[in-house]
Amino acid sequence: MSRQFVRSVIKNLKGEVCHLMSNSLKGREHEMFHSRLEKNFAYNMGDGKCARAALGMDIYNALCPTATEEDKTNAAKVCITNELLQTFLLVTDDIMDNATTRRGKPCWYKLDGIGLSAINDGLLLDSAIDQLIRSVISNHPKKDAILRDVNETKRVTIIGQTLDSLMAGIDGCTWERYKQVVAHKTSHYTYLLPLQLGFHLADRVDYKELDDYLDIFGDHTITGKTPTDIAEGKCTWISCKALDIMRDPKTNQNLLKEFTNNFNKEDDKCVARVKEIFTDLKLDSEFKKFEKTESDEMEKLLEQIQVNEVRPILQDTLAQLSGRKN
Repeated sequence: MSRQFVRSVIKNLKGEVCHLMSNSLKGREHEMFHSRLEKNFAYNMGDGKCARAALGMDIYNALCPTATEEDKTNAAKVCITNELLQTFLLVTDDIMDNATTRRGKPCWYKLDGIGLSAINDGLLLDSAIDQLIRSVISNHPKKDAILRDVNETKRVTIIGQTLDSLMAGIDGCTWERYKQVVAHKTSHYTYLLPLQLGFHLADRVDYKELDDYLDIFGDHTITGKTPTDIAEGKCTWISCKALDIMRDPKTNQNLLKEFTNNFNKEDDKCVARVKEIFTDLKLDSEFKKFEKTESDEMEKLLEQIQVNEVRPILQDTLAQLSGRKN
């Protein structure tokens, strides 16, 4: 229900965001800017899953079951700023990764007439976050706390983005780096910020009790089997685990040599060979073992959460994360 509600709010939010960002302009300049931002918002914000905003709304609804429709709508707008943050990061990340598609369609910077000006378009979406929060909840007692946590999330995530882009290749595939990239680049804005927003919007202060439990969600942001990750030599769970296995003297050392020769190369044949090596190493099976161990531990920790309204939401999030629920 929260996801459907969030999507309905996003449809009506484009005009509000464009107005907030363009109200200092006049005449033709206003029309040009408004048109560009409207196109930017519609293209980049229209097809996401809205999982982060929906999680924030799930938390808010659980803590404020009697909230008015107006309060729910305003809460949704604030939670949607997390989607704006993610979209800003994806627009710029696609340029850094030289990606071609995003969500089944060409990346924004690949469109005719866009190019590297997409960097500025991403910054526009980012700057809209602060404007929207200040406009929607100008008198909310936790407004400053929300702005603080959103800005902290940006800082942490951009650090993770930087780590992810540095030192590609085998030398950069270490568990220490992987853990830090995941903790900074993904888990903070995917799990911690939605929780913070939900609690702040409900004017609750007991979310800090959950910080330790939120950390455990980070390791599940895994994948690392996409052609882009392989071609760019990204540090992922898959690449780190593969190297662990191949460096074992009991493993055929020719695999490590082949992996070294094909990993971090933008060549379809090289990417295909690396994927074959992943299959030969039975990494799918290895991941399932890891996931089962982690999920069991997470379930035990979640049972200890004292905020009863929130526990089932995090348990549901774990179920989706573990592939047990769509």
